Amino acid sequence: MARLPFVLVLLCFVLLACRGQSEVPAAETSAPPPSAPAAATPTNAPATPSDDEPAVQAHRCLPLVSGCGCAERCGDGFQQANGSWGVVRPLGDSALDEVAVGRRCFDARGVSYDASSAPASASLCVDVFLEPQICGGECIPRTEFLHCASSDDHECRATP
Repeated sequence: MARLPFVLVLLCFVLLACRGQSEVPAAETSAPPPSAPAAATPTNAPATPSDDEPAVQAHRCLPLVSGCGCAERCGDGFQQANGSWGVVRPLGDSALDEVAVGRRCFDARGVSYDASSAPASASLCVDVFLEPQICGGECIPRTEFLHCASSDDHECRATP
């Protein structure tokens, strides 16, 4: 039952992508008349998919860090069309919570620090999803959600 939100979100994205490709007006499908030569593409430029290739949505399984700085759970994140990231809520309503990808360093107790100002005791530095919420109090540092990975059944879970 926990896979249902993931499947529903993925299905919605696929349907929206297919619908957008099928509604191309006929005038846009014909080739433009020859004009000035196109500018050369630099060899180190990232390849962009053609209109015939389906876009692959970026997906990451990372620790979800609250506004107070504690890793609360593993987050199943998807990069949205505008480049922002969303994490599927765990309670089954299939909604995406906006998050940012950042780097945090954790000490042995699970206290996190920004990677740019972490003390030497915070030696475990990992990419995380940062929730934008304002901290309403103290969180309890935990270490069980610092290592996350997608399982064989595509669930984002804490790993030992």
